[in-house]
Amino acid sequence: MALDIKKYKKRLIEERDRLGRELGLIMESAGTVTDDSQLTAANAPVIEMKDVEARIKDIKSRRLERVNAALQAIDDGTYGVCIKCGKQIDKRRLDAEPAALTCLECLPEDERDFQPPEM
Repeated sequence: MALDIKKYKKRLIEERDRLGRELGLIMESAGTVTDDSQLTAANAPVIEMKDVEARIKDIKSRRLERVNAALQAIDDGTYGVCIKCGKQIDKRRLDAEPAALTCLECLPEDERDFQPPEM
């Protein structure tokens, strides 16, 4: 089963570029928030907003690292091969998650058993 590497690379580049723009916007907005030395209990919403921004930045930064690692694997010729066991990653997994670097069998348990919170 040959992978359509061009398709995955295109999707990954689009995601990388989007994440870069989003991180840039987060960094810009972080500069407009009052610095920590001026925050008091009266500014609780500002404190909470800074905390949320920091968490979002962390999530997007980690995602960008994964996307860049997948793009590097494409450049290295190892894309689609599990970094843990060396087996081919199922095409359906890559279709769902182009930045996947492991097969389902080697997926960390915390990711394997992930259940989204109920809304």
